[in-house]
Amino acid sequence: MGITSKLMLQFYMNKLSRQKTTNTNTNSKSNTLPSFSTWLQNVKSSLFWNVDINKLDPKEHMLLIIERVLEYGDVEDFWFIRKFYGTKTLKQALPKIYLTPKSRNLWELVLN
Repeated sequence: MGITSKLMLQFYMNKLSRQKTTNTNTNSKSNTLPSFSTWLQNVKSSLFWNVDINKLDPKEHMLLIIERVLEYGDVEDFWFIRKFYGTKTLKQALPKIYLTPKSRNLWELVLN
């Protein structure tokens, strides 16, 4: 792994750690997981530009949701799907979804 990849991984891991710590310290309800429909109402429409959000089913469209969040989502979106689907499911989904090479490398390092 090159120095750029190491720095990028360190940056994202630090950002994820700070985000989790900030959420835990500022909100006592941060450990409660919002419902899928609540999260979906607040998610950026740019993640699902070609899909009717009201018809997304968390089980039926799991790979699409994971793919879009890992490729285009932000830290909060990642934490939601990680809690909602679990790390094991995210790891199993990686070979089945399309990600750019840089994104795939990052998420393989983060999730393993």
